[in-house]
Amino acid sequence: MVWQKLFGERATTKLVAVFDTAAAAEDAAGKIKSSAGLNTGQVRILVPGDSRFDIKIEPEPAGVARTAVRTHVAFGSIGFVVGVLLWFVLFMTRFELVRGTPIASAVAVVFFLTMAGLLFGGFLTLRPDHQVLITRLRSALEEGKWCVVIHPRSPEECDQVEALLDSEGAQTMRSI
Repeated sequence: MVWQKLFGERATTKLVAVFDTAAAAEDAAGKIKSSAGLNTGQVRILVPGDSRFDIKIEPEPAGVARTAVRTHVAFGSIGFVVGVLLWFVLFMTRFELVRGTPIASAVAVVFFLTMAGLLFGGFLTLRPDHQVLITRLRSALEEGKWCVVIHPRSPEECDQVEALLDSEGAQTMRSI
């Protein structure tokens, strides 16, 4: 998908399976690795009170930084171009305020639309779909549950892992 080129992470989707016991979590993680062909870095087990919670959920900090740069550059540029086009249309339609103050109005319109693009880029960098998943995951860990976090790198891997988890009867959550 074209929109995924904005993201710097290799695995943009996260799957989480919640289990009551360590044995069930470890069994599921082993099956996922062997059946779906995922490597150890893509399948992580979280235990209640895990001190490496953040690393296991977001294992690609450099990818997150690339995402921040890409989304800000892309949407800031889009905002800039839209601002210039909007100002030009307003100027050509003889909008009096724009005609009377062409430089100030151009600066204002372009500035605000560029800022809107940058804000949207920041919003995408925060990955609100991941925040919902992380909140639910944290709650499960606080309840003493064991969780398996899976980072599939393709839609095929994602579908394969979801089918496997469904057959295991695990409670699953997924980001976009």
